Amino acid sequence: MTPLPQSFACPSPATALFADLSRFAKLTRVSTQRGQTRYYDSFDWRLYQKGICCELTQTKTAAWLTLSQYIDGQTLARADLTPPDNTAPLFTEHCPASLRPLLEPILSMRALLNIGQIACQCHQTTVIDTEDKVLVRLVLEEYQDGLSRLWVAPLKGYEKAARQFVGLLTNQLHLLPYHAGLLPERLTCQPGSYTGKLDLALNPAMRADTACKDIYRQLHGIISANEQGIIHRTDSEFLHDFRVAVRKTRAGISQLNRVLPKRISRHYAGFFAELGRATSPVRDMDVYLLDFDGYKNALPLAIRADLEPLRAFLLTQQAHWQQELATTLASTAYTHTLTDWAQFLQQPTPQALQATHPDAHRPIKQVADQRIGKLYHRALREGKTIRRGSPADNFHTLRKTCKKLRYLMEFFQTLYPTPLFKDLLKKLKNLQAILGTIQDCQVQADYIRQFQAEPFPAPTQLALTALLQLLAERDEQARAAFTDTFAEFTHCDQRQLLAKH
Repeated sequence: MTPLPQSFACPSPATALFADLSRFAKLTRVSTQRGQTRYYDSFDWRLYQKGICCELTQTKTAAWLTLSQYIDGQTLARADLTPPDNTAPLFTEHCPASLRPLLEPILSMRALLNIGQIACQCHQTTVIDTEDKVLVRLVLEEYQDGLSRLWVAPLKGYEKAARQFVGLLTNQLHLLPYHAGLLPERLTCQPGSYTGKLDLALNPAMRADTACKDIYRQLHGIISANEQGIIHRTDSEFLHDFRVAVRKTRAGISQLNRVLPKRISRHYAGFFAELGRATSPVRDMDVYLLDFDGYKNALPLAIRADLEPLRAFLLTQQAHWQQELATTLASTAYTHTLTDWAQFLQQPTPQALQATHPDAHRPIKQVADQRIGKLYHRALREGKTIRRGSPADNFHTLRKTCKKLRYLMEFFQTLYPTPLFKDLLKKLKNLQAILGTIQDCQVQADYIRQFQAEPFPAPTQLALTALLQLLAERDEQARAAFTDTFAEFTHCDQRQLLAKH
């Protein structure tokens, strides 16, 4: 069955189209208004990657948000916005209910950003029957680039009439579906121009210093791309991607410290360590607020509302630390140091062997083998000493080792194009998830104990105590799952990959 509403591409001007339509149907012109269509996606192009185009078309008296497929222009969902707004909803929770099931799994916590726009004339017309009863609504968006789009929108109870009209447009006027693939011509930036993932293709024989600079340049690009989103507090994922790139850079410099000159490694390892610490308070508040509704709903119904004063407190703390971080990212010390780092990464690598960085000339595969193997066996040693009731610090130490190991494996995974390596990386991620849960429970429990020192009402204090108990239960569940997850990670088939190093 033909999905509705449906859109068609048609030539301008509008008068010609309506003249053709009037030969087959009785039309009533409603209005003609100037309008504008804006295109939206997340900063990391999540909708585009799923083949979805998001558009907001607005006139003086109406606005509608449309989701369609790039590949064939098929309309996936369309909803009127009332009252008209100059911007699309920033987050899916602000979108019309009919669009949320499609948007939420893709966007998650990411905001919709304006990525392009184009002016149009919007002609609204209705198709009526012999008794002047409205059967179908038509909206023609006439764009400056010579291509127009005709919307066929059914009225409730008249879906059959709308489908018959769609057949008329297809069979009599030979109109084709509107193709959203024309969108990139109207954008202010290139689709897919940003990703928080590394795209590396290293050669095993490549010099280690050349390979490492390639890695650090990509990470520097991610750091720089997310700065303004953090400063303007667009959404929490800007800080997340920024932090990951900072941590990866620091881990690379520290773990591969014989590749770059010693003074460079020492200086920038310190810089990125301090930068990571500066971002931690904001990220902690972000995580708490993102998880807040989940924690709240896990409490007994009778005390859920008592937790709301904590949300207000967290928002205040978040705003404070956010301003501190924005000040840091706008400071001369930060911008100059990051600029110096970028300039260093662009410098040609020296040909002569230097005692201060003896691994610089070695093939990157040899260096990767050595460093990945060392971290892998360190993780094995640390994990084998851990029991269900071990101190939280033991789990955290293993977690830090696993992070470093994962970063190096992701840096150099193109040097190990084997299913065995990918399987080991997958098992490592599973182990990290368990260790991350244990650490998050500890950190959040520590925060709650600090919150309990605040002058919250007595019911909120009781809700905080209940939340502490909930975190303790989750911590215990993660600890119980650790043994089996670690055993999978240490499986002998996986150890064969790195046993020689």
